[in-house]
Amino acid sequence: MKHQPVVEELQRLGVEHKQAESIVNDLSGFDAHSLLSELLVRGLWSLVVDETNLSQLPVIGGDAVLRLLNKGIDPDDLMDVIREAQVDTIYNVAQLIDGPTSETHFEEVPELPKNTTHTCQSHNSQVPHA
Repeated sequence: MKHQPVVEELQRLGVEHKQAESIVNDLSGFDAHSLLSELLVRGLWSLVVDETNLSQLPVIGGDAVLRLLNKGIDPDDLMDVIREAQVDTIYNVAQLIDGPTSETHFEEVPELPKNTTHTCQSHNSQVPHA
C-alpha cells in the first residue's frame, strides 16, 4: 500500500490508526482539510504551557506576570488561568475549523468541488486545491 508511510507517520504523531487512514483517504481525493486541521490542532496543543513547570511563568507573560507574582498571586493559580485561556483559545479555533460560519454569521458558503486543480502559470503544472 503506497499510503502506508503516511499512515505510519500520522500514528507516530499520535493520530489513531482509523483517523490516519481517513486522512489518507481524503488526501487521495485531493482534500487536505482533515490533514491540515489535525496538524493545526496538534501544533496548538504542543504550545500549551506545562502546568508543572512554574519557571515558564515569567517567560509567558513577561513583566505583567512578574508584577502579579510580586503582589503575592499564587503561581499555581496564575498558571491555571494562563493554561485555561490557552485551552479555551484552542477549543474556539477547533470550533471555527469545523464550522467557520457559525461565528461570522455568513449565510451561505458555496460548495467547492473536490479534486479541483489550479494551473500555476509560472510553472505550467497542475497543483491540487485543498
